[in-house]
Amino acid sequence: FSDVRMPGDLDGFGLATWIRKNRPELPVILTSGDARKSAAAQAICSEVPFFAKPFDLQSAVVQIRQQIDRPQKP
Repeated sequence: FSDVRMPGDLDGFGLATWIRKNRPELPVILTSGDARKSAAAQAICSEVPFFAKPFDLQSAVVQIRQQIDRPQKP
């Protein structure tokens, strides 16, 4: 679970891309206060939700739990 905007050289898109390449079994959920980032996030993390800020914390917890409990890809 990462914000799209992060300090330093690596943003949330870069993190998600790295995870997809190096740890594809891990789900990635991105969030941002900029709703325009949703399309780019969905392109990288198509099987998981994108959370536009502000989001409901309980909904985020439910979605994260569902991703954790989801069977891993072989």
